[in-house]
Amino acid sequence: LGYLIGSWLMNKSKSKAIEKLNIKESDQDFLKSKIVSADFYDTHILPRSNLHLNIVSNGSKVVFETLDSNV
Repeated sequence: LGYLIGSWLMNKSKSKAIEKLNIKESDQDFLKSKIVSADFYDTHILPRSNLHLNIVSNGSKVVFETLDSNV
């Protein structure tokens, strides 16, 4: 859940940064770094949520198989 919320917040900042890029008084380098950071997060960090989902969904199978074989 944390990875999803992180992505949501990063992309929320990215959207605002894209809007503000049109305003010349804004810090262009900072705004561009916000966009790059959000893209990096979505590409490299967010996919970890699938790994954790798989662990949570299938992790109990090993425990129950072990319990069943010992009964």
